[in-house]
Amino acid sequence: MNKIIFIFVSLLVFGSSSAAENDVANKRGENLHNTHCMACHNNSIYTRKKRIIKTKLQLVQQIKGCDHQLSKNFNKQETKDLIDYLNRNFYKFK
Repeated sequence: MNKIIFIFVSLLVFGSSSAAENDVANKRGENLHNTHCMACHNNSIYTRKKRIIKTKLQLVQQIKGCDHQLSKNFNKQETKDLIDYLNRNFYKFK
């Protein structure tokens, strides 16, 4: 019985930790987006009917292209956070 309780509590703790980490990463992505992306366009670019980005791979390529053009030099974590933020909040690719 103690083993079952331990497993249950562990799942709650680690599950919450993972959710909290996702929230932090999403906030970092949002901050990057608001600081860098919003300088060129607003959110309507992600929701327009004829949007250019139709796959997650295209999203990744677009972020890397913008990063290169603007010489932002995002590190791997920043790039991931930004992609995850855009996907979670606008594109919803799997």
